[in-house]
Amino acid sequence: MSNGAAIAAGLETETLADLGVATSTRRWIPCPHPLRPAARASCPAADDARAQQAMAPLNRSVAINRASALLTELIDSAAATCPYPEWPLVQHVARRWRDIVSQAGGTIGDEILRQPVLNPYEGYSGLPVTGHTFVGRQDTLGNIETKWAVSDLLPPIILYGHRRMGKTSILRNLGRGADSHIILVYLNMQDSGLVDHTGQLLLDMAEALQREAARAGLQAGPPPRETNYATLGTARRALNALLDHLDPQMGQMRLILAVDEFELIEAGIREGRLDAGVPAYLRALSQNYRWLALIFAGLHTLDEMGHQYQSAFYGQAEHIKVGYLPYADAMRLITRPHPDFTLEYAPDLRAELYRLSYGQPYLLQRLCWER
Repeated sequence: MSNGAAIAAGLETETLADLGVATSTRRWIPCPHPLRPAARASCPAADDARAQQAMAPLNRSVAINRASALLTELIDSAAATCPYPEWPLVQHVARRWRDIVSQAGGTIGDEILRQPVLNPYEGYSGLPVTGHTFVGRQDTLGNIETKWAVSDLLPPIILYGHRRMGKTSILRNLGRGADSHIILVYLNMQDSGLVDHTGQLLLDMAEALQREAARAGLQAGPPPRETNYATLGTARRALNALLDHLDPQMGQMRLILAVDEFELIEAGIREGRLDAGVPAYLRALSQNYRWLALIFAGLHTLDEMGHQYQSAFYGQAEHIKVGYLPYADAMRLITRPHPDFTLEYAPDLRAELYRLSYGQPYLLQRLCWER
């Protein structure tokens, strides 16, 4: 196709669909350097084709905006990069295409405005929040890492605070966004604590350890066998054997055993379902394997716990209180609970949401969710 025929064909386009068809069926730039700028017009045209085929209106809008920007760049640079008499014709084609793209962008924009805004405030349900919707708490996460960085041994950490403050979310996000040397093993005692004897509790722990170690690429061996955890003695030996198997593979890796609702272990001890030596055994594991970090989350400090916890961890455990969100974190949660969140809150509404909740995470997300 000659240069003149290519330009004439470009002038025949009238709709976004025409652009998609034209750029997929015609070789727009058969000529050498003088019309090379027109090759850049095929890039936005290809974006137009993708914009037609994309399912999400927001994705189509992004492609349309990119096409419009590239066509504007071509219009502005044609006189400097393309010789006369071609450059006025190239500009004319680019302006025509940009008008088509802009009209399509307006249609897609109307479609986006008619769509309901997806509600990203996950924490209103009381369930833990992970990934992009986990906002703030960098001070707490940094404090945890600091306490584990100052010593060769990893001291046990106790997160404590009132309910619905986000302790579980903090546990579930340990190691996220960091290097891949963190293996997180999470145990919720509201589930794992419902056992008949200590062997079953250690079996739950072993299954979680084996599963997460295998997911991290370690040779974790077969899943633990329930028959090896029938009694406290056999369960201890089986779990120790699993940890011994992992030990030479750990290198610079760290395994975090996060125990949520840890007071329920004490409840199991009082009820006679769990052995009184469980806290001391967990402490011994963290001392024997320097890559194993223990972190507990609950309502109380050690001073408020029973004798078993106090004697096992007294003088060793570090306490971190989980309270209200700082103002800056609360504002970020309100205004940007997700990277794709586009709703804008008026300044006075943001201030009122913070005043009503005082940064209580659950209440703040609940208020935002209902807005």
